[in-house]
Amino acid sequence: MAKGGTNIAVGTITEIFYKAMANSMPKRESVIFVDVDDTLIRSFGKKQIPIPTTIQDVRDLFNAGHLLYCWSRGGAQYSRDVATALGISDCFVCFLPKPDVVVDDRLERLLDHCEFVHPNNAVMKPQSTHNPMD
Repeated sequence: MAKGGTNIAVGTITEIFYKAMANSMPKRESVIFVDVDDTLIRSFGKKQIPIPTTIQDVRDLFNAGHLLYCWSRGGAQYSRDVATALGISDCFVCFLPKPDVVVDDRLERLLDHCEFVHPNNAVMKPQSTHNPMD
């Protein structure tokens, strides 16, 4: 990385975790955010119980070409740790905390284009979104 004519940092890419990131314009079906608690796992005290149908849905959505993001109020590292323990961390582009504040010009209509799927549904099949900005 250079600032002006001076190098201020150097580095080497050693591994690309998400293969489509190597392509600057990956073609994917939908962007899907997947919650952790009561979606991928149920927690009873310190015990975490996997929810197999949702875990399989995540794998199926990934295999179908969707962009998946894992997020939780517990934070990015917690999301990564749970996905890793469940064997599905490779399905996610990245791991995020849930936002506390969203700054967007759409305000209350921010999510009017989204489809909401409850994890108790047998199979998550998102509708393809047509975004004129794509």
